[in-house]
Amino acid sequence: MIYPVGDAGGKVARLALFGADITRRREMEKKLEAMALTDQLTDLYNRRGFFTLATREVKRAERSKKGLLLFFADLDGLKDINDRLGHEEGDHALIAAAKILTRTFRVSDIISRIGGDEFAILLVETDEREAGKFIKKLQYELLLAMDSYTFPVTFSFGIAVFYSFTMSIREMMHVADACMYHSKKAGKNKISIKTVR
Repeated sequence: MIYPVGDAGGKVARLALFGADITRRREMEKKLEAMALTDQLTDLYNRRGFFTLATREVKRAERSKKGLLLFFADLDGLKDINDRLGHEEGDHALIAAAKILTRTFRVSDIISRIGGDEFAILLVETDEREAGKFIKKLQYELLLAMDSYTFPVTFSFGIAVFYSFTMSIREMMHVADACMYHSKKAGKNKISIKTVR
């Protein structure tokens, strides 16, 4: 079919606008998806983001037969900071905790605030021999933070090392959480490790 020049130009213009609308819509969908998976205060993954990505990584580890390290962390004394210094300072403590974790772990790791004062970090393609390296780096970052804030930034950590993937990510979290509570009883900045083969 032959279109008059003006009509063809109009069709091209409409197609270009239609294409631009689709591109904008896709960009907006990506932004909304990122917002749904991100904790707005700390810019870490939120609970949904953690479980979405971690479930995928567990399946990948099962196929590749590579180990996973799951850190479960509780920011010590957040209630006390909120009560004594106010919730704004409590927010600053959570942001400081997120910065420490971001500096400690790799870009490829899934670092998340899963709620309140609790954080979960999944380290992919990692085994228990490497856990010590991250623990030392974490301790160094915590020492640096001691003089940087008007409140103490300390954690209780539980670490679970997985070589068997018969558990769901939620069951793995339960193991790491139990280790964290063991650490919490021992005192601030303590770490408890369990290996699951």
